[in-house]
Amino acid sequence: MAVDAKIDRMALVRRHNVTLTKLDRNMPMQVGNGEFAFGMDITGLQTFVPFKTMSQWGWNSFDPPAGTN
Repeated sequence: MAVDAKIDRMALVRRHNVTLTKLDRNMPMQVGNGEFAFGMDITGLQTFVPFKTMSQWGWNSFDPPAGTN
């Protein structure tokens, strides 16, 4: 394998294109990378069904300081 071989980045990305053709309220579409996930409906956004954007870094796992709860 040549070290200076070019990567066809467009082809690489297109292999993973998501296509949603109908609304299924019981099975949300989630796309993400393990740290961040975006839930979407048939519009490509979060328009009709309340799918959520989730992030690993957005959750607190510690108690608030004493006297602030």
